[in-house]
Amino acid sequence: MNFKNKNDFRVLLVYPNIQMSALMPLSMGIFTALLRKEGYSVDLFDCTFYADGLTEDGNQEKVKNKQVLDYDWASRGVVPKTGMISDYIKKVENFQPDLVLVSVLESTYHLGLMLMESIPKTKRDYKTVFGGVFATYAPDKVISEQCVDVNFERIHLMKKSLAILAAATALTTASASDSFAKDFEGFYAGLGIGLTSMKGEAKATSTNAKADLGSSGLAGSIFGGYGKMTSDKFYVGGELDIGLDSGTSTSSNGNTSGAYFKASRGLLYSAFVRGGVIVAPKTLAFLKLGVRYSKFRLSASDGTGFEKKEKGKYAFVPGVGIETMVSDKISVRADYTYAFFSEIKSDEGKFTPRVSTFLVGAAYKF
Repeated sequence: MNFKNKNDFRVLLVYPNIQMSALMPLSMGIFTALLRKEGYSVDLFDCTFYADGLTEDGNQEKVKNKQVLDYDWASRGVVPKTGMISDYIKKVENFQPDLVLVSVLESTYHLGLMLMESIPKTKRDYKTVFGGVFATYAPDKVISEQCVDVNFERIHLMKKSLAILAAATALTTASASDSFAKDFEGFYAGLGIGLTSMKGEAKATSTNAKADLGSSGLAGSIFGGYGKMTSDKFYVGGELDIGLDSGTSTSSNGNTSGAYFKASRGLLYSAFVRGGVIVAPKTLAFLKLGVRYSKFRLSASDGTGFEKKEKGKYAFVPGVGIETMVSDKISVRADYTYAFFSEIKSDEGKFTPRVSTFLVGAAYKF
């Protein structure tokens, strides 16, 4: 079948009715109206008024069983025709359809097949679609026929199945997306506790004596922020944090120069951007990038003098973590950060601190 402009596309409706029997189904009229409204050419081949002996006259059977009175069709100007098959062939040759639509019942199915098979396969330059009651209840049988290209009910069922599947998928995805979005969207605040470690190299100014300072201790934090789901999986947010720890490092290099270093820090003020992805229901894995500020107190001696210095320093802080909702309002989390502070200098020495922190905590979502 060649694809054409709809104004050149021809549709032939075929109704293989039992002789002088039931009325034509409403679907034939509906299809005709809709197709013509869209600009398609439509024609009809109706078998109702043929008396070829290919089907039995259902009305005569009813008369014989005394269900109805005998009726004289001729008195009403209705004269049964003959030559159904040859007339159908002529209709196809003259109209040259691109699509043939056939509506069948169980009692008219074989007549429909007979009509379709009257056109040799080599001359069927069109597609044949079967619909109706029988095609609905026996789709596998209908589609197995050589003269049937498409079972209309199969199309209907396939569309319905796809629609149901699409709806179910959409509902599932939407439900999951909405759930995840509600889990992690909005304002929150929480507390954390864990361990911290401060390390770095200290160096005396005059003697170049070096010492590796290191300490570890408990850490705590108060944090709060806001987050938003950008899709069903991806999260972005901002967070502020105030940290307190017991990080004090003391070191003597043990050589004759008598160099001595001591470093401690105060509260840690941090601001982060968090980006995350949903990795499981109610579970968010995230990365965080931010800046941290703290005041450092450096005591240094090169063996000849002693100096105390207090300086505020900023650090670049990357981090990683995971967070899980344990109720509608409460989440638990674990995260790790590593702070790269800039160098602290004094007349007696200098120190470049690196602070790593591991915290576990809980947050309340407002």
